[in-house]
Amino acid sequence: MKLKRIMALGLCVSTVLASTFVSATPTETSGLASAQVTVVEESSDSLPEAFAETALDETESQASESEFTEAVPAEVTETEAAETEVTAESTAESTSIPETSASETIEAEAASTEANDLAGFVTRLYQICLDRTPDANGLQSWIDVLQNHRDSGAGVAFGFVFSPEYQKKNTSNDEYVTMLYRVMLGREPDASGKASWIKLMQDGVTRKYIFAGFIGSKEFTGICNSYGVDRGDYQSDDVRDRQPAVTSFVVRLYREVLGRSYDPNGLTNWVTGLLNKTIKGSECAWGFLNSDEFIKKNVSDSEFLDILYNVFFDRGADTSGKQAWQKVLDSGLSRQHVVSGFAGSQEYLKLCASYGIEAAPEVIRSTENRDQNQDLTALVMRYYTYALGRKPLARDLNDWTGRLISKSISGTDLTLGFFTCDEYANRGRSNSEFVSDVYLAMLGRSVDAPGLNNWISLLNSGTSRRAVCTMLADSQEFIDQCNRLGIVYAVDGWNNGLYYYKNGKKLSGWQTISGNQYYFNPNNGNEKQTGWGYVDGYKYYFGDNGVLRTDLRNVLGKQSSYFIRIIRDKNVVQVYAKDGSNGYIIPVVNFVCSTGGSNTPLGTFRTQNQYRWHELMGPCWGQWCTRIVNGVLFHSVFYSENGNASTLSVSAYNKLGVTASHGCIRLTAGDAKWIYDNCSLGTTVQIVEDGDIGRYGKPSAYKLSSSHTWDPTDPNMYYKCRQKGCH
Repeated sequence: MKLKRIMALGLCVSTVLASTFVSATPTETSGLASAQVTVVEESSDSLPEAFAETALDETESQASESEFTEAVPAEVTETEAAETEVTAESTAESTSIPETSASETIEAEAASTEANDLAGFVTRLYQICLDRTPDANGLQSWIDVLQNHRDSGAGVAFGFVFSPEYQKKNTSNDEYVTMLYRVMLGREPDASGKASWIKLMQDGVTRKYIFAGFIGSKEFTGICNSYGVDRGDYQSDDVRDRQPAVTSFVVRLYREVLGRSYDPNGLTNWVTGLLNKTIKGSECAWGFLNSDEFIKKNVSDSEFLDILYNVFFDRGADTSGKQAWQKVLDSGLSRQHVVSGFAGSQEYLKLCASYGIEAAPEVIRSTENRDQNQDLTALVMRYYTYALGRKPLARDLNDWTGRLISKSISGTDLTLGFFTCDEYANRGRSNSEFVSDVYLAMLGRSVDAPGLNNWISLLNSGTSRRAVCTMLADSQEFIDQCNRLGIVYAVDGWNNGLYYYKNGKKLSGWQTISGNQYYFNPNNGNEKQTGWGYVDGYKYYFGDNGVLRTDLRNVLGKQSSYFIRIIRDKNVVQVYAKDGSNGYIIPVVNFVCSTGGSNTPLGTFRTQNQYRWHELMGPCWGQWCTRIVNGVLFHSVFYSENGNASTLSVSAYNKLGVTASHGCIRLTAGDAKWIYDNCSLGTTVQIVEDGDIGRYGKPSAYKLSSSHTWDPTDPNMYYKCRQKGCH
């Protein structure tokens, strides 16, 4: 009877347990719960340890089948009764319990103990991580996971630590580490250990990395073993956790350069580049220093250098070293150039090696023009300091140094660019101050007293400041400086449109360039002459571009008197105008002509008469005739008919420029007419055998075809040229 009651009680307990598991299963883990229920029902005849011992005692008394039947409680369900009957029948077949009954009882006992252990493991996670008691559904779900070996202790712990519920607690790093100590080590944290874990997170690793560190501890292994849980392992898959030293390298850049904590996305991007070796250590550092965020901080050069010492040397600046770098910045070189210098130091190479990254300073070497030649940049800085009294903008400094390096401008151009600009003029510097400024900028030294007095004397006597600059630029001292810096003191060709250089030398005096004549005045720094100028005893006129004008008839207008010279062997007529008391020293124009050689008399004469048309030898006729002496006249090339300008002798016309007349001075119709119209009777005419045809040279003569029987310079016949489209 006792055995029947005990067996029935065992069935009831099993059924109740099965029922409890079903009701405790959360909706989202119903499949897991169902599997567990099936297992429980299949082992419902296995009893807890206390019940099993009682059953064995009663079996030895060999109770009858009827006693088992009567022992079934009235409240037992049909299923329980059926189970009881089956058990009774099995018992009746033998006078003792089958061996399998003892084995199943032991398994049930082990399962119960295991469940209790797993529940304890999970319960402490609820209590320590989530700070609450477990809900039945959740507890059973986690027990199922562990019991069926679908995850390890490490995996279940991860599920709690990184669950949305825990994340919402928004714990500090201190609180997080304290929780891990309690969960994984079963104790409160020691101060030094906790500080070490917190520092790792401050240096950029994720909480997953810290979690993984605790998982591998002996303490957590012991805790898992005590609950019968397979510890398992965990390794963070976050890129920041792959090499904590590399992550720490980037974090210190956030701290030292930007003065703030890292943002996770930015940190991940930098670390990824360093790990993949697509970014080098120097590039990473420069990326922070050249970022908009840092530039907006607008730190001074001194503050900038302090930051570099901390970033690249992991120490404060030494006085002498910082002063040396400050001097580099003061000379006009860029901050990138300075950063490149720090990045190439042995200290930084060792620092990068300690973090396991490659420094590669060459990848951030500056390409700015001002960083290519420190001495040259210092020269340009002197011009800004002494000419303009200010510091340059980076783009302007790069522009000047770039053009000097490429030799597209010269040292002379540099000087004129600064000392002839409006900005310098607006400073209102005296002549003495001007000379001092020029010396300091160009030569890097003060002017000596005799030199200062000499320059001031020149300036006071009318020499321009531009001329002073160019004369000093021609000094051997300045030329040597330019050669030392690798720049030209003057670029071949036009320099500022005022000077012309050839083979590095400034041209002086009369020069023919591209077919045009110029005069570079040695009394004005060899600057090209413009406007009126006295040269070699004559008064010339130069256009605004410096080109000598060789026909001043429209410049001067009609003068009250002229002087005419005929150079017989050159077949050239020269006309001069009077320059007041200086006499006839203004060359007006040269005409090409044909003289009669020895038949044209030499001497000085005065014009006597003029004729619109006049009969010449032949008979033939000339236009716009002016008598010089006796039968010698200025006249046009002759015509075969009197008054008919369409009967020009083409053969005679094409001989202009060579000796061809019988003594007269043959001219084009236009030139003969100008003398006829502008030179009054009594004009002095000098005929010489040989002479200097002057700067104007000998004009070219027209060459006409045989059918062109009119003079293209004849204003009365020009309509025919327009009709023919010939001149």
